[in-house]
Amino acid sequence: MRGAHVSPRLAAALCFVVAGCALGSRTPRLADPNQTLEVRGLTVRAPHGVGWYVVQHDPAVVHFSKETGAGGAHTVLAFAATADAPAPIEGRSGFRRMVAAALRQDLDDPRFAVHEVQVTDVDLGHVECERVDFSAEDHGVPYAPGQTFLLVGYDVVCPHPAAPRTLLVRIGTSQRFTEDRVALRLDDELAPFFASLEFTSP
Repeated sequence: MRGAHVSPRLAAALCFVVAGCALGSRTPRLADPNQTLEVRGLTVRAPHGVGWYVVQHDPAVVHFSKETGAGGAHTVLAFAATADAPAPIEGRSGFRRMVAAALRQDLDDPRFAVHEVQVTDVDLGHVECERVDFSAEDHGVPYAPGQTFLLVGYDVVCPHPAAPRTLLVRIGTSQRFTEDRVALRLDDELAPFFASLEFTSP
């Protein structure tokens, strides 16, 4: 199953949230949308719908992948993760600057041709976060040399409310597919996943 893929570094908006940005697993298992999964500082439940798998779950990240029936030609992921901030976060404006700086750095990657990146303020309950919507061409898929894929999705990055200067929370989703395909409509499947996010003691 080629469900595991990595959002572009630009789109990941703070790739350091997942150590090395390496999402993947040796032992995928069918996801249970009623099961609460714990990661440092948060809990979350799987997306609803058919064909979702847990492909990684450790203290730092939980990563889901959806079987699309297209193999590596169309992959879908959703994930939630936490990590220490690379520098102390100084309020919302400082956090926004951190996200913007990461985007500028990550844009410098010849693998990706960026179509659009948009950063907007969002709130998860009382927590002030940044949402990064993105679309790009991916010219460096390891198992398809020379082939162009499209990559679309969004991430939401937040300071953890119990450690707002030092701990980051990231939750997101993306799809990668060949140019002859279109993104799947998965809002109904993903909405329960995003809504299930709860902050816990880090």
